[in-house]
Amino acid sequence: MKNGSQDQLFIKQGKNIYSQVFLIFENGKNTMDVTKNLDIVRSVTLNNIPQTEIAQSKLHGFGLFATEKINNDQILCMLDGQVVSKEAYENIEKTIDVTSLGYENYFYMECNYIDGNNILARLMRTKYSYINHGREANVEVQYEPMRIVCIKDILPGDELVIDYRKEPLGEAYLAREDKGFL
Repeated sequence: MKNGSQDQLFIKQGKNIYSQVFLIFENGKNTMDVTKNLDIVRSVTLNNIPQTEIAQSKLHGFGLFATEKINNDQILCMLDGQVVSKEAYENIEKTIDVTSLGYENYFYMECNYIDGNNILARLMRTKYSYINHGREANVEVQYEPMRIVCIKDILPGDELVIDYRKEPLGEAYLAREDKGFL
């Protein structure tokens, strides 16, 4: 990284009101994928699950890991947000053009599928979004109220994993090429 006021890196929040897009620029050009920078990811992610930290995962990119023992049946967090139809969510996604900002890979919204027609959407990324898929899950989503619950003891250093196949995911989500592991 170069020194000097002209070449200083800075974080700029995207101007689109719907997106929580954080970009890093050097001389007006995007210089890195912020989703691959652990320090930035940690700093812009809502810390809604205590006893955990985001770290490099052997499963996929970054994951969520226990920093102390988490007991079976412990509620890790409540999942809140705005209930919207999948159609409304998809329309918002189409409206937001992060490519015009020079950045395509930032996941700007987070959601849970509630049923075949509705999702619970959040405009901020939370630690929940770093729980990777695993067929030997140690956490799960429970409903009414929607929450993440530990389904077996988790030791410090263990990655929290959830079986995505047990969630009411939409067909479009499951049909994506990058979701072939499901």
